[in-house]
Amino acid sequence: MDKPEGVSQAIVVLWITIFLNVICEAIKMKLGESTAAEFSFVLIIYAIICIIPYKLSKGSDAARQGFVALILLYGLSILIILSGIYSDSVDVTRIDVALSVVLLPANLFIIYRLFQPEASSWFSKQEQNLKGDSVEVEYPTILRRYLSTFIDGWLILTLLFIRNYSAYFMFIFTST
Repeated sequence: MDKPEGVSQAIVVLWITIFLNVICEAIKMKLGESTAAEFSFVLIIYAIICIIPYKLSKGSDAARQGFVALILLYGLSILIILSGIYSDSVDVTRIDVALSVVLLPANLFIIYRLFQPEASSWFSKQEQNLKGDSVEVEYPTILRRYLSTFIDGWLILTLLFIRNYSAYFMFIFTST
């Protein structure tokens, strides 16, 4: 079965959003709103995120679910930033807010296209082709799922914390 057009469109839009985020970070560095170390760290993060559209093009349902989880975390962080709860500790630029507003419809479009019935059918067929029809699937327990979600959440929060405070850490290490 060929890849549905909706999945192809979602992958193209996802590549465009990644590219726009990198361009935004380059502009922030050029304007002096972020340092070269922060820019380098963000490039590494986006290089890792590039795995998602690649895996989506191969039919990975885990990549599809992971993308939704990342978008939910991203949306939650935007809501927290816009609410002003952490306004003193988080340095949010106008570029970040503008890009978040511009990319919101794109991210919703990606999710919509990835979860249409023909896309879901294609992802499940791709998973069956990888596993084979004769292999019995053993699903993890609920406790194991919650534990893995908890660990993933802490890992993502740690990366976000390091990204937000990388300039502070660089100052500490270079001042000694």
